[in-house]
Amino acid sequence: MSDVTGQRSQTAAQKFEHDGSAATLAPIVIVNTLLTIITLSTYRFWAKTRVRQYLWDQTSLDGDRLEYTGTGKELFYGFLIVFALVLMPLSGASSALGLLLTEDHPLYSASYVAIFVLVWFLIGVARYRARRYRLSRTQWRGIRAAQTGSSPLFGAKTLGFFALLPLTLGWTYPWQNMRLMSQMMNNTWFGDRRFTFEGPAGPLYKPFALAWLVQLGMLLAIFLLAWSISGAHAAGGEDGGVGVGIELGPWAVVLILVPVLYILALPLTFAWYQARQMRYMASCTRYEDVRFSFDATGPSLIWLYFGNLLIMIVTLTFGVPFTQMRRFRYFCDRLTIHGEADFDAIRQSSEKRDRIGEGLADAFDMGAI
Repeated sequence: MSDVTGQRSQTAAQKFEHDGSAATLAPIVIVNTLLTIITLSTYRFWAKTRVRQYLWDQTSLDGDRLEYTGTGKELFYGFLIVFALVLMPLSGASSALGLLLTEDHPLYSASYVAIFVLVWFLIGVARYRARRYRLSRTQWRGIRAAQTGSSPLFGAKTLGFFALLPLTLGWTYPWQNMRLMSQMMNNTWFGDRRFTFEGPAGPLYKPFALAWLVQLGMLLAIFLLAWSISGAHAAGGEDGGVGVGIELGPWAVVLILVPVLYILALPLTFAWYQARQMRYMASCTRYEDVRFSFDATGPSLIWLYFGNLLIMIVTLTFGVPFTQMRRFRYFCDRLTIHGEADFDAIRQSSEKRDRIGEGLADAFDMGAI
C-alpha cells in the first residue's frame, strides 16, 4: 500500500494502467505449458493462478497495483468436488439412459432434454460463482472485492433467457444482458461499499435493431452464396459427389457452409452493437460518487477478436495467456473513472470468502481469465 494514502482520494478521469508485455509473460507461459504436459494437465490449476497473479500485478490504479490472492490448490480442490458431485453423476445418468431406454422410448428424448436443461442451468451457476471467486481474491490497497447474491437465481435466469432467445428471434438479447449485468453489478462490492447498476434496456434497441437487420441480410447473402456453391458442386459431377465415395447433395453443402460462414462473419457485423452495449453498461454503473465510461468501438473489438483468434491458431491454443493479456490491456486502456471517492474511508469487506475455487467453470471449460 502506498505511503501517501492518508488524505488521497480518487480524482477525476483516471485510468487503469497495464504494464504487461509478451516478453515478460512468455517465460511464465513456457514453464506452465511444460509442467501442464508433464503432469497430464493437473498443473493447469497452478498455471492459471500464476498467469492471474502476473496480470493482476501488472495492473495499477492511482499508483497502486492490484493483487491476486487465489491459489492453485483452491482451484484444484474445487474441480475435484465438482467432478465428484456433478460431472460423474451426469455422466452416469447419461450412460444409464443409453442402456435402459431405446431411442423410440417416450422418456428417451425427454430425459436428454432434462440433462441439457440442467447443464445450461449449471453453466449460469458456474459463471456467477467463478466471478465471485475471482473478486474475492482481488485486492487493491489491501482492500478486497466481493460478490454476494444467489448463483442458483443467476443460473435460472441464464436458462430462462436462453430459452427466450429463439422464441423471440433474438429480440430479448439487450434486455436479458441488462438484467444479468444488473444482478452481477448490484451484488458487487469493494470493501464495505456496493456498486450500483441502473438503466433500462430501451436505449440499446435502436442499435440492436440495426445490427439485427444487418445480421438478417448477411444470413440471406451467405445462404445464397452457399446455394450457388452447392449448385456449382452438383454440376461438377454426375452424382454430386466430392470424391472418394462421399456424396453431398446441394442442401447438405448449404447446411455445412451457412453455419461456418455465419460464425466467421458474426464478429464483423455485430461488433458495433457490442461496443455500444459495453459503453452503455459502463455509464449505468456507479461506485459511491464515481462513475465510469468505456471507449469501446466496433473496429477495436474486431481487432481484439481476430487478433486473439490468430494467436490461438498459431500457438495451437497454448497462447491463451497472451489473449487474456490483450483483453486486460483493452479494458485498462479504454475504461475511464470519473469523480471522487474517499477510498481511505472504505473498510475491509465482511463477506465470507469461498474456500474452494471455481470448479464448475473449469469443468465446463468456460475459459475466463
